[in-house]
Amino acid sequence: MNIVPFTFNSNKKIIFRAGSVENLADEAGFYGKNIILFTGGSSLEKSGKLAEITKSLEENGFSITKFSVNSEPSPELVDSIVKQLKDLKIDSITAIGGGSVIDTGKAVSAMLCEEGSVCNLLEGIGDRTPTGRKIPFIAVPTTAGTGSEATSNAVLSRVGDAGFKKSLRHFNYTPDVAIIDSKLYSSCPPAVAASSGMDALSQLVEAYISSNASFYSDIRVIGAIEVLLEALPIVAATKDEQEYCGEACANAWNKMAYAAFISGTALANCGLSVVHGIAGSVGGFFNSPHGAICGTLLAEGMKQTIIKLENENPESASLLKFAKLGYIAARSEDLLPKEARYRFIQVLEGLTESLDIPRLSAFGITESDLPRIAAASSNKNNPISLSLEEITSILRERL
Repeated sequence: MNIVPFTFNSNKKIIFRAGSVENLADEAGFYGKNIILFTGGSSLEKSGKLAEITKSLEENGFSITKFSVNSEPSPELVDSIVKQLKDLKIDSITAIGGGSVIDTGKAVSAMLCEEGSVCNLLEGIGDRTPTGRKIPFIAVPTTAGTGSEATSNAVLSRVGDAGFKKSLRHFNYTPDVAIIDSKLYSSCPPAVAASSGMDALSQLVEAYISSNASFYSDIRVIGAIEVLLEALPIVAATKDEQEYCGEACANAWNKMAYAAFISGTALANCGLSVVHGIAGSVGGFFNSPHGAICGTLLAEGMKQTIIKLENENPESASLLKFAKLGYIAARSEDLLPKEARYRFIQVLEGLTESLDIPRLSAFGITESDLPRIAAASSNKNNPISLSLEEITSILRERL
């Protein structure tokens, strides 16, 4: 096996351990005692864990300014928060929550060192390039999905007819510290665990087949896909079922936490492909949960990619990668490569069904919406370019 050159960006420090949120005061204290704390919805608060975290920080002498984030961040939200904070002395920012919470904190940490609206720096929207300066930033994820604790971009959305979902991106925006504590994930509702997990799976698969994938990223991603496929059905089970499985459930959350983190590093270094390219357009036009959209599109997006590769580039190395995914999903190598590829698609379809991932129509999307969604979608990094008609076909299959 040849080891080829590669580059790989990641956090300065990663703490991966159940209970590691106890390290937050030490990590934040390295920068100073004045912190901004972003948190999410009610799950963390209802579990009592947010109160424990806040109490620990206060007992260690921190001055805390809190913000709650309850939806995917918009440019207007980021600009508003930055305006409130511009004149304060801030030593660091910590975001404890899902991808929306972490992306909000990430964008604010960057924009506190920039001038003007964040829209001026968004990919495909703005006319300026981010400098990469930021306030020190600590990410503490509570959902196993976006991998935002490891990514170098913050995704911002404006929903509507002229809506968009675009990134504020610079390699230096990768959180300085990622504290990954699987105990924080257990309060996640099953439906959120399912859609978040499918988002992580989408990121792993798309990064693995990406035209920017490397030997190093492939090794990391394959292992993460294997553990995610084992763990996702467990963490997406009902709370009663999770209590029944006991230690196995705790271990499954640990696996999901790891897989989601690796999916974030994969996104940051390899880029994603057609599923996220479509999901971004859907999220701009319709108020819809990102993980659910990725989950519902994943099987069909990969199926159409395989079919086109087989028809137009049958010697493609990407087809071997799809076969490898099939062997992993089937837990057997007793399949011909083509059989393995479609076994992988069958497993994805089975997950989508068993996890009750909703179809696009559940979010108000109709046949008449498909042309504008397809026209705004991207094929970047896909191993073969899909046509407008093929992207429309993917959407139609999931209406």
